[in-house]
Amino acid sequence: MKLFPTIEEVFKEPKGYYKYVFFPLLTIDLKEHNLGDGLVHFVSVWGNGDPDDELDPGNFEYNYIKFIREGDKYKFNGKIEGIETFKSVEKWYKEADKEYQENKIDYLKQRERNQVAESNLNQSLEKRKKLILTIITTLKDFSIIG
Repeated sequence: MKLFPTIEEVFKEPKGYYKYVFFPLLTIDLKEHNLGDGLVHFVSVWGNGDPDDELDPGNFEYNYIKFIREGDKYKFNGKIEGIETFKSVEKWYKEADKEYQENKIDYLKQRERNQVAESNLNQSLEKRKKLILTIITTLKDFSIIG
């Protein structure tokens, strides 16, 4: 069993955008569990968040994604470049990575319950929450939402 395998360990001929969309969590060697031969990979997937969007029917939809297993690796034949929010995924990924790199020592520090509210992570979450509330208030003021 291997936790957090690389994109290259999981996918055959990975495309550059895979690191923004597919997040390998675990690889299991079936032989070690008397389940046959080969590797099975568990992969978390970026979602656009809207179950009504037409993504790539048959390959990539709101509640599933289809990979083709070739040997011990997966191949993805779907087309996600056309999804409207996909255009922003790389930017979001880089913003999240930058924030993590700047604060990872603080994020990974074990804290007592009373220290959590003062952490950089919590301050960042509070900042986002205030921004969202401001946007909602503005939209209500303009009667865009009820």
